[in-house]
Amino acid sequence: MPWTKPVDIHNNTGHNPHYACVNSFKETHLHLARLFSRTVVYFRHPAGVQSAALATVCPAVTIECGRANEESSVTHAAVFINSALAMHHFPQQPVPDGDLDLMRTFAIIKVPRDASFSYDGTDAEFRLCPDLDRLNFAELEPGTIFGTFGGTGSRRLDVLAADNTPTAGGYFEYVGGEIRLSECADCLGYLMHRIGRDGGRISEQKPRRLVGHS
Repeated sequence: MPWTKPVDIHNNTGHNPHYACVNSFKETHLHLARLFSRTVVYFRHPAGVQSAALATVCPAVTIECGRANEESSVTHAAVFINSALAMHHFPQQPVPDGDLDLMRTFAIIKVPRDASFSYDGTDAEFRLCPDLDRLNFAELEPGTIFGTFGGTGSRRLDVLAADNTPTAGGYFEYVGGEIRLSECADCLGYLMHRIGRDGGRISEQKPRRLVGHS
């Protein structure tokens, strides 16, 4: 009799590599995620997603398959589902650390609700780089430019702590009309860091930026 492996299939709005998301560090969950991608994002919020609801009773995973209407996304999802259905059991040994890029969101970046912004260089309080999503899942150095600011130059991006992680730092500096990353990260969406299997940040690693994660 087939055994249960719930899979939630998502698309993104930006340029992203295909990656998997889990809500548990159990090896069965990690093996299922690794079947889709070596890039695995651990998250606990938002609540109510299918994989989180079922993670307590069986291995479950969310797969992020890139942008909609891309043939490679459909093919990759189909190959993964067929492979998962063909599995009779999970390997007994843990997923090797070298086969897994485990990530977690530490900060959520938002434009204030009452602020103006643009991606095409038109005047706004936040003039964001038009190709910002090209930085997705890239390890970003301090000083990376996210855009420029206009208006009075006094507005700041909202930086919110994510997923019950410690309170987010500033992450950005506003100097000479430019919006620059002030510490290592991977978002205009989510700033991520590499983590260990205990969920803690591996501090020496550079943070990564994830835009269009939805």
